[in-house]
Amino acid sequence: GNWTIVGTNGKTENLAAIEFPEASATWDTASGVVIADAATGGNIFFFGNLTTPKQADNGDQLRFKSGELEITMA
Repeated sequence: GNWTIVGTNGKTENLAAIEFPEASATWDTASGVVIADAATGGNIFFFGNLTTPKQADNGDQLRFKSGELEITMA
């Protein structure tokens, strides 16, 4: 898969970069993430707030580099 377990505290992180399409206009501020099994009509597995919200302006591309998106199951 594209995730790896980090330590023994229930934390996992992305192995591969996660990239969204380049913004073709100013988008709303991204303030959270959802991990689901489909882009639409799927099942939500995890959701949460970003540590730092990000405004996507025209030409920006939101991405999480490998290891930047961490999920902890407690």
